Amino acid sequence: MKQAFNDVNMIDLLKGVLSAVQDGIFIVKPTDNGEFLVTDVNRSMTKFLGRDMSGMLVSDALEERSARWFKKQFLHVIRTSNDVMLRTDAGVMGNAGQFIQVKLMPIINDDKVQLIVGTVHVMTDTNRLKDNARKHRDRYATALEYAPYGVCFVTEEGAPTMVNRALSRWLNQPMNSLMRSKVSDFVHPDEREVFNQALKQVFKTGRVYRGMDIRLMNDQADDIWTSLNISRMQDAMGGSDSVILQFVDITRRKENEERLSRLARRDHLTGLSNRMVFEEELDMALKNAKRYKRSGAILYIDLDDFKQINDLFGHNVGDAVLKEVSRTLGVQTRETDVIARLGGDEFAVILQEVSEDVAREKVRAVREAINAACISHEGKQIAIRGSVGLQTFDGAEDLNRQTLLDAADRQMYRVKHAAKADLPVNL
Repeated sequence: MKQAFNDVNMIDLLKGVLSAVQDGIFIVKPTDNGEFLVTDVNRSMTKFLGRDMSGMLVSDALEERSARWFKKQFLHVIRTSNDVMLRTDAGVMGNAGQFIQVKLMPIINDDKVQLIVGTVHVMTDTNRLKDNARKHRDRYATALEYAPYGVCFVTEEGAPTMVNRALSRWLNQPMNSLMRSKVSDFVHPDEREVFNQALKQVFKTGRVYRGMDIRLMNDQADDIWTSLNISRMQDAMGGSDSVILQFVDITRRKENEERLSRLARRDHLTGLSNRMVFEEELDMALKNAKRYKRSGAILYIDLDDFKQINDLFGHNVGDAVLKEVSRTLGVQTRETDVIARLGGDEFAVILQEVSEDVAREKVRAVREAINAACISHEGKQIAIRGSVGLQTFDGAEDLNRQTLLDAADRQMYRVKHAAKADLPVNL
């Protein structure tokens, strides 16, 4: 036999159960004049509110705005006879700064809602975690947005889903324009295939690429050297993966490396190749001569009485002489030939793919051009003189670099001594 819910024993039993529950629980009873009377609250509810509302009308227990909100929810429960689940700021119960979940359940007897039981679950910890997560997310997004390096999230097709300010500034493109493009469109053609393959591997295998040297191009076709990191990111909401691209501008570093490389391979005074480069090029010329039966020659040039110029006029004038000789050699040779300053006042030239007759003619032209050169100093013309030695090679002979240089050097000294003795110069 069912017991009525207003039975004294059942009410006492219900109160005992409610007092042990950690969530706040209250019971309201509709009155004939449209009000709602709070018949009971448990200890948790009293602690949450900081006061006991038992025996009070909702209109008296809560401030006007909150009372209207609750009465509206109570009327909905009475009208539908259904449970209602609500989440709201706890300010509606006079306890601002917290987040609560309210559930209203009708107690029905004789097809009529006799009582409404409300539970209040404080969501403070959950809300704080959500708020912290939001703050972390906002800080992370802000950090990426204003980072000094370029950041871009892309889909598997290479379409950007997010581009930060730095990348937009480097490429000189508005963000909305970049979002309608593919990242590979801004990668230098020489690195585009490597970039596309790397992106494909990251999506396919999850591989991470770090420190790839990739050039980007802005709308003015300027190269921007970057060090690129590529890694895949799992969508926390279970959606499709995306890939994050991080570009660090290394243009200045590349320029410094190129400058140091030039310094390491160039004579600092004349800008010609140095001895190291000359020896590398000569080794390659000898290999090609042997493999493809190609002929060639080297000229070995030494200036005459150069020490006297330094002693009489100073090293600045001596440097000017060396620069004039390097200029003269550049005029007398082809772009395919290699000109080098070996040190001091010694120069050498590799003549690529020339016959012996052509090489001998070139020696005469070089010697005459050097001996015709001069520089001005304090109103005086300082003549330049030089001796040129020749050694040919054709691949049939078993010559190495040092043997070839020694032979050309000896030939140069024979020419020098013959000129001093006013003897005919025989090449």
